[in-house]
Amino acid sequence: MKYAIDPDWWAHRVKEMEKAIQADPDMPPFMVHYVEGEFELNDGNHRHQACENLGVENVWVIIWITEKEEMEDFLARYGEYVKDCRVIRR
Repeated sequence: MKYAIDPDWWAHRVKEMEKAIQADPDMPPFMVHYVEGEFELNDGNHRHQACENLGVENVWVIIWITEKEEMEDFLARYGEYVKDCRVIRR
């Protein structure tokens, strides 16, 4: 995580998220920024940890890329995995 939070609060939120996922596994997508050749999870840290704890292997993800060069790099590396995905450009 980019920013540290209180460990007790983290544990509490993750436990709550685990309960929510067990009750209804349909959850919002993770928000991931692809920058400088790496993935940065910007929204969904508690959900990510809860999913990991529960053994969830597949989740929805929205990836955003702001620079043309990074888009080209992403497609060169991962294009095969996203060939059927929807791309929105501004």
